Amino acid sequence: MARKILFSIMLSSFLTPFSSSALTLSLPSIGAEFASGPDILAWILSAYLVTSALCLLPMGKAADLYGKRRIYLLGLAGFTATNVIGALAGGVGALIVMRALQGFFASMLFATGMAILTLVVPKERRGFALGANVSVVYLGLATGPFLGGFINYYLGWRSIFVLITCLSAIAWGLARRYLAQEWITGGGHPMLPFHLLRTNREFRLSNLTAMVNYSATFAVSFLLSLYLQDVLGLSSREAGLILLLQPVVMAALSPACGHLSDKLPARLLVSLGMGLIACALLGLAAILRVDSLPFVAVLILVLGAGIALFNAPNNNAIMSCVDPADYSLATATLSAVRLLGQFASTLIVSGLLAIPWAAAPVENLRFGIAAAFVTFAVLSAAGIGPSLARKAHG
Repeated sequence: MARKILFSIMLSSFLTPFSSSALTLSLPSIGAEFASGPDILAWILSAYLVTSALCLLPMGKAADLYGKRRIYLLGLAGFTATNVIGALAGGVGALIVMRALQGFFASMLFATGMAILTLVVPKERRGFALGANVSVVYLGLATGPFLGGFINYYLGWRSIFVLITCLSAIAWGLARRYLAQEWITGGGHPMLPFHLLRTNREFRLSNLTAMVNYSATFAVSFLLSLYLQDVLGLSSREAGLILLLQPVVMAALSPACGHLSDKLPARLLVSLGMGLIACALLGLAAILRVDSLPFVAVLILVLGAGIALFNAPNNNAIMSCVDPADYSLATATLSAVRLLGQFASTLIVSGLLAIPWAAAPVENLRFGIAAAFVTFAVLSAAGIGPSLARKAHG
C-alpha cells in the first residue's frame, strides 16, 4: 500500500512544478493571441509562485487541524479544476487569476505530500521514498520547458492545461482510493515554525541550507537555455534535449541518494552535493569563453548529480529531526523555503542580466550569464558551512 501511495504523491509532485515550468516556452504564443507584452505575461508564472508561498504555512496548519488526507484531496481537486479554467480562458487576465488560484491549491499539496509520505513509509525506507519524490519534482521543473514547448508547437498552449487536467484527475482518483487513513494532529502547534526554528538546530540549519541551494540552482536552466539558444544558436528543440541531461541524472540518482541518507550522515552527503554544484557552476562560467558543447553537457551532468546528492538527504534530515505532530509544519516550511530560494534566484539573474557588461548584445549576454554562474557557485559553496554545522547523525 505504501508503494501505491508513493506513486500517487509522486504524480502530484511532478504536476505542480511541471504546470509552472511547462508554460515558459508557450508565453509568446499566449502573448500573440491576447496581444499582451512580456511584463504582463510574466505574471502568469509569478502569480502561481507568490500565492503558493503565501499560503503554504496556513495550509500546513489547516492540515494539522482538519486532516492531511482531506487537505491533500481538496488541493488535488482544486488543482484539477483550475487547469480546466486555464484551458478555457478567454483572456490574459483570466489566466493570471486562474494561476493565482492554482497556486493556492498547489500550496495544499506542497504542505501535505511529504508529510503523508513520512507517515506511511517505514523509517528504514523513508530516505528512498523522499528521494523518489524529489526526483519527480525536479523532473517536472526541468522537463516542463521542453515538453511544454513541444506540446505548444504541435497542439497549442491550451493543450498543456488539458494534459495536466487529465493527469491531475488520475492522481486525485488514486489518492482517494489508496489514502484510506486520516491524520489529524490537532491545533496545539503554531502556524509559523518559530518553536522549531528556535529550539531545533538541525531543522534550522537544514532549511537554511535548502534556501541557499535553491537560490543557487533554480535559475540555472533558464541561463543555460539563453546560452544555448542566443549564444550558441541552437534551436529550442536542440537546447531542450541538452537540458534534459540534468533531470535524467537527477531522476536516476535521487532514490539512491535518499537510500544512502538512511545509512550515512546527511550533512556529509549534502555538503558533497553542494561542492559538486559549486564546481559545475564555476566550470560553466569558465567554459562560456570556449563554447564547447561537449564540456557543457558534462558539466550539466555533474550539476544534476550534485543536486540529486543534495536534495533527498537534506529532505530526509529535515523530516527525521521533527516529531510526527510537526510533519505538516515541517513540510510547509521546507516548501516555503524552496519558493523563497527560487524567487531569490530569479531576482539575482534579473539584476545581473540588466547590467551593461559589453556593447555587443551577445557578449553582454555572455558576461551576464557568466556573472550569474559565479554568483551561484559562491552561494553554493557558502551553503556547505551550515550543512556541516549540523549534528553528526543528521
